[in-house]
Amino acid sequence: MPKSDTAIVMKSWVEAFSGKMYLWTLYKTNSKETAEDLVQDTFLAAFQSIEKFEGRSEPKTWLFSILNNRIAEHFRKAYRNPTINESDRSVDTEVSLFDTFFDSDGNWKKEQRPTAMCKICADICDACADECSKHENSHCKECAEACRRCAEECRRMVA
Repeated sequence: MPKSDTAIVMKSWVEAFSGKMYLWTLYKTNSKETAEDLVQDTFLAAFQSIEKFEGRSEPKTWLFSILNNRIAEHFRKAYRNPTINESDRSVDTEVSLFDTFFDSDGNWKKEQRPTAMCKICADICDACADECSKHENSHCKECAEACRRCAEECRRMVA
């Protein structure tokens, strides 16, 4: 197909299908920016491989097939490489994740403490200490003491 014909065909496809493709992608990703990017990537991929389109299916079917592959690829990348949104970070983008949760002494920042988990952990440590205390073995006594210290530390964190 001559380049001028390709441009005309692509323009007609963009006009005919971009709205529906955008709405589908927005529904799947829940992100306007991502939807725009994926639809744009789809048309670019279609343009680059238009010579492979044999017309055995409708153009809409072919484009949506490419689009669905792009959407799946987007989610695979997001799953493999999770990111922290800028809204989840402090204003200083150079702040590490550690600095987000811990103070300069290495203690949990009060507003970041995982309180529910600490309460559960303290209960588990208490139960472990009680069980270890029942045994005469010196190793079990040491374990019981360690469990008691762990429980105390967990309770201190949620205080």
